[in-house]
Amino acid sequence: MPPKRKADTEDGPAKKKAATVPKLKKSKAPDWNEDSGYSNEKPTAEWARKCVDRWCLLPPYNTRMTEKHWQDYYNERSALDRINSSGAPESKEIVSEELCQDTWKILRGAARDLASIVLGSKLDDEDRKKHIARTLMGSLYFTELWGNDEGDDTPREVQAKSRLYSPFGVGTSIDFYYFYHLRARMFGKGERFASFYAKSRLIVEIDPENPTACSATKRNANGAIKAASDAITVFDRNGSKSKGTTAANVKSFEQAIFGVKDWISPLKLVEILFAAGTVMRYREQDKESPKSVLAKFHYFDGETNGRALLAEELKLLAELEAREQASPEVCIPQRMLLLARQGDGGSEPGPSNQRTSVQSDLGVRSSLTGPASINLKVVAVLQNILLNRSWNYLASPTSMPPASNKRPKKLSTCDGPNNDFTSRSPTLTPETLGRKGFLAFPDELVYLIFSYYTEIKIEDILVNSTSLPNHFLDRFKALRNLSQLCQLSRKMYLPLLWERVQICVATGGAWYREHGKNMERKSEGLLKSPHLWPYVRTLTVCFTRFEPRKVIPPFIRLLKALPNLQTLEIPHAHGSMTSILKSYFEGNVFPTIQKVVMPTCAHEILRCCPGIREVTCNEGDGGTLVSALVSAGCSSLEVLEGIAAGPLQMKRLVNQRPPLRRVQINVRMKDPEKNIKSFSKFPSLRVIELDSGQEDVGPLVKIATDTLRSCAMPPAGGSKKTRKGDLVVNKDDEVAFNSGLTIDQRLVRVVRFDRLGWQWLSQREKWTPAQFIPIKFEEYPVS
Repeated sequence: MPPKRKADTEDGPAKKKAATVPKLKKSKAPDWNEDSGYSNEKPTAEWARKCVDRWCLLPPYNTRMTEKHWQDYYNERSALDRINSSGAPESKEIVSEELCQDTWKILRGAARDLASIVLGSKLDDEDRKKHIARTLMGSLYFTELWGNDEGDDTPREVQAKSRLYSPFGVGTSIDFYYFYHLRARMFGKGERFASFYAKSRLIVEIDPENPTACSATKRNANGAIKAASDAITVFDRNGSKSKGTTAANVKSFEQAIFGVKDWISPLKLVEILFAAGTVMRYREQDKESPKSVLAKFHYFDGETNGRALLAEELKLLAELEAREQASPEVCIPQRMLLLARQGDGGSEPGPSNQRTSVQSDLGVRSSLTGPASINLKVVAVLQNILLNRSWNYLASPTSMPPASNKRPKKLSTCDGPNNDFTSRSPTLTPETLGRKGFLAFPDELVYLIFSYYTEIKIEDILVNSTSLPNHFLDRFKALRNLSQLCQLSRKMYLPLLWERVQICVATGGAWYREHGKNMERKSEGLLKSPHLWPYVRTLTVCFTRFEPRKVIPPFIRLLKALPNLQTLEIPHAHGSMTSILKSYFEGNVFPTIQKVVMPTCAHEILRCCPGIREVTCNEGDGGTLVSALVSAGCSSLEVLEGIAAGPLQMKRLVNQRPPLRRVQINVRMKDPEKNIKSFSKFPSLRVIELDSGQEDVGPLVKIATDTLRSCAMPPAGGSKKTRKGDLVVNKDDEVAFNSGLTIDQRLVRVVRFDRLGWQWLSQREKWTPAQFIPIKFEEYPVS
């Protein structure tokens, strides 16, 4: 019998050894003087100096870069500054309405994480490390972004292209391409794809002519996007199959970003790639592939996540941003460079440092038009007063005492006769007030002052832009302030304040999210304020796919509640919203609406307007708008503009026999001749307008003249006889032929617009309101 083991007899059962933790590798101290082509001396050439100052580039500087290289670098990165500016027209490339997420929030979050990763690295020179983190925070750009929402605040698909520039003056950068697709199926396995490519860019690859081109991708023979031949696939998933990269591949990017080797651990490099490529930043449900890549690597000894140091940096950044003057356009990368710029002193002011003019601060547009007799400085001062609610200044223009610290009394929200304060107060008139302050101004002067505030006009709606600029809020703010001055001013200005409700102005950030939030907030607020309902005459609103379950129902309740609403203007509606609008608007009726301006995709709303008189289409051919008119009845329809419906739709409209009096036809649409002739069966038609530029429309004028002549002829079979042989005339024909409207009152009107070099559809994103303002009218009476 073998002897008993000692562990079993003396010290109890045998103990397992503790699992050993793998020993962390050590970071190699970076030596930026190792490359003979690098220099710590700041370049003095013009374009090199501009680049260093504008983007706070750190030493070392690449002496191999020529002045032409620096010029190309400056032009390329300046273009990306414009694209990555919230509120800028160029930012449309990276603001995806369908994704329903804030592009600028994603970009800021990724930039902050880049700084955190560097702050958690191992470097003896803490100041040097902090400078690198601050500059890197402003070196990330989106070059392209698109995606769509699954409907539950998670994306179905994301396609993001971005670029990270080195924080040093070496001219290198990295391009990223991130693709994500996840779609669950009721039957089957569904769709599950994810790819992430990255490629280092050399100096010779700088391309100012095409700054958004992504070098990490290429298209195969079938047109599908694949990784470029020299790009690295960080991870790739196709269904259940997935693959990731190696540590050697990851380390190859360290030289492009930091100009050294073996300073940053592979795990931190992967974190940098994921942050710069915006991986896992869109509330993706499937994160298995990127997490599996992260699990393969480890930190170097002494590295941390850097979150503690980042918190201090973000606090300083917030203080600097608070000092920046508000602007409709904000360059996010330049804002993220504020900390870096604070430390280097003499930098060139970037877009974030640019100041608007004094007139812009006062709410006055740069292109003021009006009588020369009024002093524009006086107008500017008065507008500043109205916008800033300086009531003491209104009462006494000679002095501006400091604002009181006392809390003002809450204004009554009831304007009806049951208001106790009103019943106890004497009747307020200019005489009882002694005509003091602003209320003593003549009505003509007040009207002139308000004429300098821009109002939304038809040309702003016809552009069909996704949002309107925020200077359209200035008039609303001024009227709101005046309506809170006293009871008399409230009675005078409250109806003007709420005459138009506008939910179409974007002040920055994700415009589709802002539209959705504003629609929900204003709808709920107005529903709780029935005393304001009678004032609302016009509603201007943009429809987006942002949370329609929350946004659209209160808006529909508001449309039903407004007793005097006559005009509905829709500058923009997403083209994929037709089914969404139908599901919410079907079965509702808005009898007070008489005029609409809307895109073709919003035709489901038009079906709810039986009393419609004027219809203008600002996007598409308007064919389904005609079908919606037929469905609604259109017994009062008088004006059609921008419609190019098919023959079947026009035949159905003719059978409705609306009292149509004027139509406007765009000659740039397909088959304008057929479009004009399709209106020949409306006996009440009096005016045909031809929307054109400077081209010759003589043949179209002749066709329109013949069409109006056809309208003047009694339709065959339009009258009937009784059994006794008496002639019975149709009621609509009687209006057309026996009401004194003779044939000589019909005319063709050519409306000319300044559209030189204008492409009708191919350059729609470049349209401006000025291109929809008529410059000339030509009238041709029909005899």
